[in-house]
Amino acid sequence: MNFSKTSAYALKILSFMADSGKGIFSAQYLHRKLNIPYPYLRQLLTSLSTKGFIKSTRGRNGGFAFASDIHSISVADVIDAVEGLEVFNTCMVGFEACPFNHTCPLHETWTETRKSIINVLSRTSLADFKKA
Repeated sequence: MNFSKTSAYALKILSFMADSGKGIFSAQYLHRKLNIPYPYLRQLLTSLSTKGFIKSTRGRNGGFAFASDIHSISVADVIDAVEGLEVFNTCMVGFEACPFNHTCPLHETWTETRKSIINVLSRTSLADFKKA
């Protein structure tokens, strides 16, 4: 399963910040290190700041830093903030709704798998991305 580009970039930014151990990150620094297109990066940083994951500081030594403890931010929180967890409610086969007024053979399996995936994402915090 792949996340959307927006979720993948948001997780890339936050996991990099979590692993780095550095306090404040400029947008330029993150752009150079992560190779995310600058306008997209700025948009994501603004969104992540608005959602309360990071805070911005203006000025010469300004940049972005975590607004709360990385142990309290789960991967599910990030995905939910940038695109919503409804992304996991799609049909595995691609139907918009269960066809022929009944569920397909994969429906129950996918329902359980989807719950398991969300469970894992909810238990995985940004702190888990720190290298030992």
